[in-house]
Amino acid sequence: MKKMNFERSHPLLPQGVEVGGWLVVVALVGYWGVQLARPLPHLAPRSGSLPPETGERRWETVFSAPVANLPIQVRGIITSTNGGVALLAPQGEPVRAWQAGQEVLPGVYLVRVDKRSVTLARGGQEETLTLTVPSLPKGTVFAPPRLH
Repeated sequence: MKKMNFERSHPLLPQGVEVGGWLVVVALVGYWGVQLARPLPHLAPRSGSLPPETGERRWETVFSAPVANLPIQVRGIITSTNGGVALLAPQGEPVRAWQAGQEVLPGVYLVRVDKRSVTLARGGQEETLTLTVPSLPKGTVFAPPRLH
């Protein structure tokens, strides 16, 4: 009876497993590298959304805090465990409900809804707008409704 020789297949098996393992590691690192390198949708620059910065204006934004001059009014906030909804009126338009991640104006995204404020992102800069609640006249009393 002829004796079979398996010595050649043994060294190849561990080497094949090692190469397969390294291929899986390289594929995972490549996949997550691409995922993490992508810009977030609410911070991604839009073509033509911002005018090109020239000379003094460019250095002004580097050395000073951005001025909040968004033409958006906060009319109401509804908070929840899912993040909430902001009632915004952009540029004199009717009030609409917006959730985090939505584009309110071209290049302006709603980032976060808090109890008394909303955070918007424009060109990589975040700006916070606070809800102003009008005060009631002195002596105003709230009473339960009367049933007839």
